[in-house]
Amino acid sequence: MIHVLHTALTSLLLELMQKFIKKKLLTSENAEKTLKSIVNLTKIDTTNPGNRRSSKKIDVGTRAMTYLLQNDVSEGDVEKFKKTCMNVFVVIVSNLQRSLPFDSMILKDATMLHPDNRHDQNSLSSISRLSLAISEPLTLALNSLFPISGDRSEASTKENICDEVRNEWRLYQLDTNLPSFEKSSEK
Repeated sequence: MIHVLHTALTSLLLELMQKFIKKKLLTSENAEKTLKSIVNLTKIDTTNPGNRRSSKKIDVGTRAMTYLLQNDVSEGDVEKFKKTCMNVFVVIVSNLQRSLPFDSMILKDATMLHPDNRHDQNSLSSISRLSLAISEPLTLALNSLFPISGDRSEASTKENICDEVRNEWRLYQLDTNLPSFEKSSEK
């Protein structure tokens, strides 16, 4: 599941931020609505009132709004409720921004392990960085599974392991007999 972790974390943060942060801050100009076009969500200061929608425009959810409307809750109480929701959103998102590993290059690179990303133009670079980052455990695993004859110190350097992984990745990219996977099916 590591190949979907970064995307899932980013989607979660974006979904929460869309409820109360101004739309123009969430996407780069003229960008399609994809996670690749999303600005760095960890850099948006949710505590800054200038970055937030007015309390009248925040999204508290359909069920909450239906309840408020069906129970004749006064406009003042609805406003108070929405401001409370805003404060809760700010606290939650600020904590997520601070504590989750959004900037982890390993998690970002691991997204290329998803079968649908194997043809991405950056996949070989990502796989190279990933293999270098995890070279020691990878070396131990490869040497136990596929003992390399000859000088083991030379054969198990980070660079040699990375070259082996890159070669295997290129073969994997060429394989046309692999099934396609829907990214949304892994929720």
